Amino acid sequence: MIVIIRIHSQHEINHVWDELVRQKDEIQSQMGNKCHLLYLTKRLGYHNETSLLVDFEDQAGLKDLIVNHISKIKGVDGFALHHLYAPKFYPLPHDTQDLKRFTVILKAEPVSLSEVYKKLIDPNLPEGLRKVYFAFTFYHMDESLLFSLLAQSEDVFRKYVTEVIDKLPGVLKTSTYTIERTKPFISYEDWQAYASQKPSALSWSHLKGQFTE
Repeated sequence: MIVIIRIHSQHEINHVWDELVRQKDEIQSQMGNKCHLLYLTKRLGYHNETSLLVDFEDQAGLKDLIVNHISKIKGVDGFALHHLYAPKFYPLPHDTQDLKRFTVILKAEPVSLSEVYKKLIDPNLPEGLRKVYFAFTFYHMDESLLFSLLAQSEDVFRKYVTEVIDKLPGVLKTSTYTIERTKPFISYEDWQAYASQKPSALSWSHLKGQFTE
């Protein structure tokens, strides 16, 4: 069960980020196999929020992580949860330092969900774009599908959204976000071992550049 935990802090989000990074080994040790902390991100312009991607064994682990660990960090004042259903991960280039990261959340007509999913899960994209992951999400009624992209430029990304995604039959609305910070929480070697156990994951040997400080 993969969940994005959006963590809110009215005035101390940088402190919350730093504390999550500092405490991540201790938290993972105490949580054991209940969950795997994957990575931390921050969306550009969202000054009061950071997002933690976690794979849980069950709902009990989700409760434990939030109630007994994250909520204890000074400055945390709220949470929102995005469950990712039927997630799919994709190969990435060796070097992503010059690529920008974006996420897209779209609303689709309920009757068209299957068709839209099938069209967007295709890894073939225009030159200059790479898909990172893709999943259903039903966070609220304006959100049906979520995916993450790497792009050579914002112009390439915006063109793809406008000319391809927005024009798909069944797509009602798209919301786009720029990711300004990403912090992996497991080593490259551990990620390889972890990802190889996921039936939705492809080969992760290409991800080494993603886990370099």
